[in-house]
Amino acid sequence: MINANLSKISINYILLDKLSEKYYDDILQLITLTDKEFCPPLSSRVSTTQENFHLNNKNSEENSIFLYFKSLLKQSFILASVNYNVVGFLSYIKNHTITDVDIIRENAYVSTICINPDYRRRGITNCFYEKLETDENNKLIFTRTWNQNYSHINLLIKRNYELIHEIVNDRANGIDTVYYAKKLGRFAV
Repeated sequence: MINANLSKISINYILLDKLSEKYYDDILQLITLTDKEFCPPLSSRVSTTQENFHLNNKNSEENSIFLYFKSLLKQSFILASVNYNVVGFLSYIKNHTITDVDIIRENAYVSTICINPDYRRRGITNCFYEKLETDENNKLIFTRTWNQNYSHINLLIKRNYELIHEIVNDRANGIDTVYYAKKLGRFAV
């Protein structure tokens, strides 16, 4: 666990290979709170690794957020907490592959980042990436987002991530899925 004091708030960062049950409610609350900020919303997805965003989840919104939550439980996490309450998380999958993209086997795929709106603009996401890059130093780190998620894309570019793949109109007309990656350690050029 590391501690960062950002804007006079003490934020603790906790790295977990597997999410313990004591954090389940906080994580479920965060994905429910931020659900509609994602394109498409998390509640319309069948998993964190869904590749075809045109598949519609036929479950009710309440049940489908649980499907997304259940797929998160198989992943590793970096949590940001304030006063023992989780205010943000980054989840990732080790050695993940995706269709039509040549990714080296030793990788970490960032699947989801959620920050409570009250704690945004404090550098939490940047700290998540810094922690992940330090802990997964001999790997390729990659993630995906949509082309209109400007704040995330700008952060990735500042951290020297490069666009490696784009799927045009994947999420809707004019909304592309974009993959960014950064090579670390022995894979860095």
